[in-house]
Amino acid sequence: MKDKSYKKFIFIGIILILFIFLIVKVYSAAHQTGENVKLDNYEVRVDKVVKSQGTDYTKPKNGKEFAVVTVTLTNSGKKSVKYNPLDFVLRTEKGDDINANLNIDGIDILEAGTLKKGEKVTGNLVGEVKKGTRLQLVYKTNTEDEVVIDLQ
Repeated sequence: MKDKSYKKFIFIGIILILFIFLIVKVYSAAHQTGENVKLDNYEVRVDKVVKSQGTDYTKPKNGKEFAVVTVTLTNSGKKSVKYNPLDFVLRTEKGDDINANLNIDGIDILEAGTLKKGEKVTGNLVGEVKKGTRLQLVYKTNTEDEVVIDLQ
């Protein structure tokens, strides 16, 4: 009797582990730079990522650099949509979220606004990160939990 119930627990445990792995894999799938990510009424795309040592007036702290992420938002819906750069963060490989709203001289940052049907806007998000850190851009929306884009 004990052998059969033991085998049932092992079988159920394996099924649960596989189910959890599948859920994590589906929800953690990140989009790629250059890919249009379609949401309900708009699309988000990371056009490029540039690492910067700053300007004469604004420099990153020692051992850090600025990550400058150029994004394009397109209203593909039928109604006007609002957007806000505060909805974006940079996420490190360790899972830490970093402010992506630094204002650096000479870089056109993404400002908050409204897009009418068919309009699009392009701007930059800037964060200060440790040199060599792998990053993701995370867009936290009202309709989606979060959209994750790998920055390569």
